Amino acid sequence: MTREGAQLTMRRSAKAKKIQSFVFLDLETTGLSMERPHITELSMVAVSRADLLAMRESASTKYPRPSTWPTDATARPPKVPRVTHRYVRLYNPYKVISPIAGSVSGLCNEDLECLSPFSEESAKAIKIFLKDLQWPVALVAHNGNAFDFPLLMAELHRALSEHKLRHVLCVDTLHTIRRVDQELEISELVTHFTEDNFWEEHSQDVASPAKRPRTEQPVMGEDSLPPCTLPSHHVSASPGQAHLPYSMAASVGCLETPTKSALLSPTSMPTTPAKPVQPPPQPWTPKRSQPGTLGFQAGGSGRVHRALTFGNTGGSVTKAPSYRQTDIYRRLFNSNYEAHKGQEDCLALLQICGHYGAILVELFDASATWFTEVQPMWK
Repeated sequence: MTREGAQLTMRRSAKAKKIQSFVFLDLETTGLSMERPHITELSMVAVSRADLLAMRESASTKYPRPSTWPTDATARPPKVPRVTHRYVRLYNPYKVISPIAGSVSGLCNEDLECLSPFSEESAKAIKIFLKDLQWPVALVAHNGNAFDFPLLMAELHRALSEHKLRHVLCVDTLHTIRRVDQELEISELVTHFTEDNFWEEHSQDVASPAKRPRTEQPVMGEDSLPPCTLPSHHVSASPGQAHLPYSMAASVGCLETPTKSALLSPTSMPTTPAKPVQPPPQPWTPKRSQPGTLGFQAGGSGRVHRALTFGNTGGSVTKAPSYRQTDIYRRLFNSNYEAHKGQEDCLALLQICGHYGAILVELFDASATWFTEVQPMWK
């Protein structure tokens, strides 16, 4: 077997196994993705699969609820495992840090001017850190497919070391957590509307006097005939029909033709409304949506956008929940953490994943991809 074939076999066998080490990754940069950013801080916190699954027991006795549900104030962040492998490095980006990025991360060029840039030695150090873990190993980052993984690949490509992380997997928690929330919400609805719950909820309605089904016969009016009765001339059969049963004799009898007075008279027919002479007035367009005013967008439809309503309550449609890492942490634990501080972001993401437990870890195994397949953010 050739060297390439042996490496391919190793990669396939590694992906077929369950992930044994999860490395939570966070990057602080000089700016946004369209600004060709460079890494200023790289943080990694690694835990084993067993420790990550054990965090669920310390989180809460309740099952993780979808993020669209009300916040449960009794839920607490799970305890971080004692055995965690941590790696934090700061680099001189040799590029001006944007004011927005500097205010978010708290880093400036003066703080990093004496440090070394991201180089081949940095890539070797990352490889050594991951090599000591139990394999297969997966990098875990929030919105990693769109930002963290492409940026790290770009820095490795610039240092000619993109091959260093050849057998490493990667997982994006932004998509997996949203998918788990949707599945949990659907399963909760299905469980709620089972047959047992249906009869349990409607038993009181059936037993209540106001909604008890009526068994009395309806009161007949003077002009209406009682049900299942026939005119008197249908009962008597002709001499040739004496031997026929009652039902057959009645069926061949002569029927009375209704009189014209029973039909609708021409005066009782509904009249067709006349067409309006002028078209109805058009709805008034607010001033803010007119050209030359604040809030007008050129090329737009000019329509007024209103809040959607549902049912007869007139309430607004619920806004989709935010899946930023800070918002997920706040919904789950009703608290905040010090964001954009490298290691703090990794620990917060570790607590979020530990709260979901096995349902999220199993989805990591199914959705993991190879890090070498990530396209660099810039070249």
